[in-house]
Amino acid sequence: MKKHRSKGKSCGYYMKIIFFFSSLIQSLIIVSLVLFLVYGQPQQTEEKRVQELEHSYSRLSLENVALRANEKNLSQKLNFTLTGKKSADRELLTLYKLANTSAIFINNLQLKLRQYETDKRGPCPTHSCNSACCAGFYLYLRHQLEQSQEMLKLVRTNFSESMQIMSLDLENAHKARINHQLEAIELRRDNSFLGERIETYEKKCKEDFVQSLQGIPDVTREFLKRVDNLFSKHVSFQLTCEKQSTQLEDIRTNCSSLSKEVENKLQQYLDKVGSQVTTTIGENAKYMAENKRLKEDASWCTRNRSAIIEENKKVLKKVQLKFDQETEKLLLEVKRMTGEKKLQEDLMSVKEIEIKMLDAKVKDLNTSLTTCKLMKDLCLKLIKLGNPVKNNWSILLEFYIITP
Repeated sequence: MKKHRSKGKSCGYYMKIIFFFSSLIQSLIIVSLVLFLVYGQPQQTEEKRVQELEHSYSRLSLENVALRANEKNLSQKLNFTLTGKKSADRELLTLYKLANTSAIFINNLQLKLRQYETDKRGPCPTHSCNSACCAGFYLYLRHQLEQSQEMLKLVRTNFSESMQIMSLDLENAHKARINHQLEAIELRRDNSFLGERIETYEKKCKEDFVQSLQGIPDVTREFLKRVDNLFSKHVSFQLTCEKQSTQLEDIRTNCSSLSKEVENKLQQYLDKVGSQVTTTIGENAKYMAENKRLKEDASWCTRNRSAIIEENKKVLKKVQLKFDQETEKLLLEVKRMTGEKKLQEDLMSVKEIEIKMLDAKVKDLNTSLTTCKLMKDLCLKLIKLGNPVKNNWSILLEFYIITP
């Protein structure tokens, strides 16, 4: 009896199957690497990303609450300062009223005093009191006037001190109000900056990390699907020995475990790098918000610089005009003073000539006076001598010799 032997397949057929699976595994690895390069943007898992977003949101919320509390405190300080200013204004108004009342009272007393002095100097009417009564009333009015003047001086002193104190308080309150307003503006800008930072951060996380690893599970599912299709449970290969079937089943298991291992290791690597990328994206969002803020500041500085330049030009023009006017006045004054100096020099020359003429005249007068004195002495000598004729000529000759 013939034994029917199943028609077996050659080893080349099985080698082809083995090479096919080997090339399929290599293709899977290559495709995984390509997908890693294409879709492998580092990110964390969804839970870690959510936790970090919640942590960042809670931290920014705390900062926002702190900023709002600080703004509330600044508003309270501003209200307190405004209340103090209003009370100071009321006190100032009261002092004004007191000063006006004191001035009116003192003016009335002065009018009464002047009326009394007028009545005192005029004729006393028949119904007036006696002199002692008038003197006592006058002293009383004088005493009241002195007291009122001292009170007015004290009120003015207190008013001046109160005005200085309230002026300092008002100036300090105005400075504090300006500082609080600037701080409130800065806090609002910081709040807006943090809001933009959160919005940018969330947008980046949603856009860059949510859909970044969708390609890898698709590839692994497709690979497992092809493996299952290759090793279908319904249509299996007709193998002649159990060992070959076991080997093929091992190949199938290894392919499935390899795909999962590649996916897990790749996911671990991406999770490890994702924290650094998350930090980088957060810093990028921060820098973007700061860049926007700095651009706004630069734009404001540019506008402010243009306004300051225009204002400085106007001020410079006014100062230049004022300087030109003052210089013109000074030059005209110098010109006038130069003319006056020249006129004074001319007058000085004329006066010097007059002085010389007067000196010469004084000298002539002195000479004439000396001659008169000598003639007087000569006459006295002639009178004493009894007018002898023979000596007159000798005396006259002596006089002319002595006289220059």
